[in-house]
Amino acid sequence: MSFEEIEHTADRAFRVQGRNFAELLENAARAMSSLDRLGPSGTPSVVRTIEAEGIDRETLLVNWLNEILYLEQTLW
Repeated sequence: MSFEEIEHTADRAFRVQGRNFAELLENAARAMSSLDRLGPSGTPSVVRTIEAEGIDRETLLVNWLNEILYLEQTLW
């Protein structure tokens, strides 16, 4: 499994894995979508190019997920 939901005291959380950083980003996006109203992600109905920057991998991951969340809430 590429991700799993884990218990968290204040919110929902997940643990995500990937064979490389690109796969980690993809699996994190899938996990976030599964925790949201969209349910488990399957074949996407819309494909977009998303750009995100970060000073390190952790910041890049957070910015990547924030950008996806923004697009889900405003455009899709």
